[in-house]
Amino acid sequence: MNNLTATQPNTTQPQTFTNVTLYDHSSFGISRIDCRIVAIRIGPCAQYPSAVHLTYVPKGKRTPRQTVKTYAPYLLLVPTKNAIDPDASLVTTSSDDSGTTSVSRYLSCDPRWRTDFDAALLQANMPILADYRGFNTMAL
Repeated sequence: MNNLTATQPNTTQPQTFTNVTLYDHSSFGISRIDCRIVAIRIGPCAQYPSAVHLTYVPKGKRTPRQTVKTYAPYLLLVPTKNAIDPDASLVTTSSDDSGTTSVSRYLSCDPRWRTDFDAALLQANMPILADYRGFNTMAL
């Protein structure tokens, strides 16, 4: 599961991937972003000597987007043709003529967001191009 934790890469040169799907854990579950190009490099950011620097261009967009993952990143890259959709972050609790009520599947910091998606990945048996789940950003 944590392919890159055993051998901590120490690189300032980005790894580049094309036609991939990026999975990222946010406040409301796992986000799926289909990308034309993704570049990942490991480098310092504040007190984290091995932060994950991510630059990507979503499909249908021209402008690159950037983010830096510091504490406990959860990032995965898979080929877009093998990508699965994460579970919906909201579930419907009731629906009637006056409207629909939805609530979050779990609280924002609940570890089940990650464990449920990890189980879905195992079941899908898809190739993983880059795995930054549990990556140690404090390692030198």
